[in-house]
Amino acid sequence: MDRKAQGNMWWIIIAVVLAVIVMILMSIFFSDKAEKGGKGFLDCESKGGSCVTSECGTGYYLTSFFECSTNDNPCCMPEDDDS
Repeated sequence: MDRKAQGNMWWIIIAVVLAVIVMILMSIFFSDKAEKGGKGFLDCESKGGSCVTSECGTGYYLTSFFECSTNDNPCCMPEDDDS
């Protein structure tokens, strides 16, 4: 192998190492953002529901899909009026 080919190989190795480091840093950064966004996505009150201490009232149904962020109370969502 001549010197020029060996020099180019080192630049390729350096570029790959830098790309891996950037990918690791980006995955750490975006995983923190996704975790915070995921909590808001499953929040009961942000979807129009209400966290109750007892049973759901008339016109509401109990759902376990959405979570109440302030307490462990159940989430009540309004029933659809499409009927």
